[in-house]
Amino acid sequence: MSALAHRSFYDEYLHHSRWLTEESAAIRNDWFENLAVEDKSALLFRFEILLKGTVALGNMRNYPGGILSLPEDEPDFAIHCRMLRQAVDELIDLGEKLNRNAVSVRYPLEVFTSTNVDDGLRTELMERTQVQDTPEQGLVLLIGTMRIITALLTAAIERGRVSQQEFVAIHTVLYREVIASRFFNTLTLFEFRSQYDEILRHKVLMTLRSIEHVAAERITAISLLTIFRLMNYLDVTIRWDDTQPAGSLLALLCLIHSDGSQFAHFLAHDTAHWISADFGAEYEYLTPVELAESYDELNLQFQELKSLRELLESTGNQLDLELRKTFAQQLTPLDELHVGEAGLGAVHVACTSLQSFLQNAAVLLVQEFNVGIKGDDLFEDFTSDVTRSKRLRRDIWMFRQILRAFVAKTRGTEAVRDRWAGLDTFRFVKTFVEYFRSMGYQLLRYSDYERFDKFMALVDRLRDGDVLEVQRLSSVVEECEAFYIYLQKMFDAVSLRRELLDEPFDTKDAARTLKLFIA
Repeated sequence: MSALAHRSFYDEYLHHSRWLTEESAAIRNDWFENLAVEDKSALLFRFEILLKGTVALGNMRNYPGGILSLPEDEPDFAIHCRMLRQAVDELIDLGEKLNRNAVSVRYPLEVFTSTNVDDGLRTELMERTQVQDTPEQGLVLLIGTMRIITALLTAAIERGRVSQQEFVAIHTVLYREVIASRFFNTLTLFEFRSQYDEILRHKVLMTLRSIEHVAAERITAISLLTIFRLMNYLDVTIRWDDTQPAGSLLALLCLIHSDGSQFAHFLAHDTAHWISADFGAEYEYLTPVELAESYDELNLQFQELKSLRELLESTGNQLDLELRKTFAQQLTPLDELHVGEAGLGAVHVACTSLQSFLQNAAVLLVQEFNVGIKGDDLFEDFTSDVTRSKRLRRDIWMFRQILRAFVAKTRGTEAVRDRWAGLDTFRFVKTFVEYFRSMGYQLLRYSDYERFDKFMALVDRLRDGDVLEVQRLSSVVEECEAFYIYLQKMFDAVSLRRELLDEPFDTKDAARTLKLFIA
C-alpha cells in the first residue's frame, strides 16, 4: 500500500478549502464557532446555497422547462426580475440573522440616499464597507449590495417591461459581488464546508476510510461528498411549502440543475483522467525491478480502478439524463411556476425521483468497495421508494430499443457488405458503444447475466474498431440479439415486482426520455 494512501481525502475536502486561504479559513471557522445563533448550521447552509442559487438564476439554461420562450419583439424580463427580487429579499433576511450586528448592514444605503452628507463622508463610508477582514464585514458588504440590487429590481419592475440587457446588467452586479466575497464566495466547484457537508452515515465513512489506494479514495470521496450535497439541496425543495417565496424556489432549482450538470460532466468525462493521474503518480518513481515485483498488485488495482471508472462514467451519463428529464419534462417553465398546490406537487415529485436516483448512485459507489452494503443500510426510505424500480424498468426498455436499432442497422448492412466500411455506419457503431457504456453497464450490475464477460469483450472491440475485420459483425449481432431476449425477460421480471403491480408501464414517457438520451 502506498504511503500516500494514509491521507484522508474526505477530511481534506471537508476541512480544507480549495478557495479560502488558510488564514481566511481559520477566521471563518472561529466566526462560526462563536456565532450565537439558533440552528446556525442550517441557517448558514440556507444562506450559502441561496447565494449560489441566485447566481445560477442568471443563466436561463438552468431554468425548469428549458429556456423560457419569449416574444422576439421586445421580450419582457419582468418576471425574471420579480423572481430574483424574492430570492434576494430572503438572502437579506438570512444574512441579517447570521450577522450579530444587523444595524450596521442598513446604514450605507440610507446614508447614500441622504442629501445632507458630503462627498468626503460618503467616500469614507464606502471605503469602510469594502473592508472584509472578518465574516461580519463580509456580510455587511454582501447585504448592502443586495439592498442596492433590490432597489434596482424594484425600479425596473415598476417601470413595466424589462429588457434582457437590463436584467443581465442587474444580475451581473450580484454575480461580481459573490465572486469578490472573501468569506462567502460559494461558486468554486467541489468546495465543501465542514459546517454542513459532513456525511452523517457511519457505513459510508467506514467504507471511505477502508479504501487503500489514492486513485480510488480521492475520486470516491469527492463523488460522495457531491452526491450528498445534491441530496441536501433536494431535501430543501421536497420540504418546500407555499409560505416560501417562488423566487427562492426557482433559485434553488437552478442551483440543482447547475451543480448537477457540472457534476455529471465531471463523472462522465473527467474521472478517467483523475484516476489515471493518481494511479500513475503512485508508481512513477519505482524502478523497473520494483515494477516487475509489483505486477500482480498493479494489475489488481488496475482492474478495480477500471470497474470504478466505468461506474462513475455510467453514473455521470445517467445523471445527465435524469436532469434533462426533470428540467425538460417534469417541471414547468418559469412563466408557469407558482407556489401553489399543483406547482409544488410537480416539484416534489420530480425532486423525489431525482433524490432516489442519487441515493442509488451512492449505494452503488459504496458497494464498489463494500459488496455487503444494501440500500436500506444507508437510507431509511431506500427500499420503500418505487421510483428505483420504475427507473430500472424504463432503462431496460430504453436499452432494448437501442439494441433493436443496432441489430436492424447491422443486419441491413449485410445485404450491401461493401458499405460497412463507410464512415456513417462506423459512427453509428461508435454511438451504440457510447449508449452501452452509459446505460448498459449500470443495468448489468442488477443481474447475473452469464455471458456478461463475452458481451463486454465484444463491446470493447467495437470501441476499438477491431470488429470491422471480424466476420462483418455477425458474432456481435448474435450476442446483441441474445442480450435483447435476456433484457425482455429482465423487463418482465422487474414488472412483476410487488411495488410495480399497480404501476403500468408508460411507454410514451419512456419514449420521450429515450429521445432526450439520444438528442
